[in-house]
Amino acid sequence: MLLKKYGLEAQVAKNGEKEMVLNCFDLLLMEKEMPVKDGVNATWELREMGLKSMIVGVTSHGPGEVRDEFMVAGLDECLMKPLGSDVVLRLINQLVA
Repeated sequence: MLLKKYGLEAQVAKNGEKEMVLNCFDLLLMEKEMPVKDGVNATWELREMGLKSMIVGVTSHGPGEVRDEFMVAGLDECLMKPLGSDVVLRLINQLVA
């Protein structure tokens, strides 16, 4: 996994597992399309549960409507695929540092 390669601690939550996500993470990378629940709805639910961690949406859709939908749900930032490691690491440094 890219994040572990750069010395960052990372875990993967499959299907938007809320219980795992609420365990003190500084930053969540939220995929738009997931098997059980999309990232927008998962973000809404996490914010309603009181999650204060930074959430960054990741999508292969265009920047228009999907970005707006994500931001209204409570995202801090949205990235478009494909992503280079430099983009991801720069954003992590900006948001968490």
